[in-house]
Amino acid sequence: MIPKYLSFGFVAAGALLIGAFTQLGTNIENISFSDYSPRVYAEKSSTQYDGAEEIHRMLMADIETGEINVQGLQELRKEVQKFAN
Repeated sequence: MIPKYLSFGFVAAGALLIGAFTQLGTNIENISFSDYSPRVYAEKSSTQYDGAEEIHRMLMADIETGEINVQGLQELRKEVQKFAN
């Protein structure tokens, strides 16, 4: 009966020691410098979407022809909806 409680005590003590040692490194704050620096865009605004049409075409186009197959995409959408429901 005693070894069972001793082993539980050793496990609990080990967990407390590991937790204490891992917390020692996280309490240190370094306020001398910051890792974050905001990006500065002087020429371009981040809301510009130049090339979005080309990217959309590349994502939606057929690999073989390079053209968007609307009928094929509609059929694919119906199959996916049927599978999802």
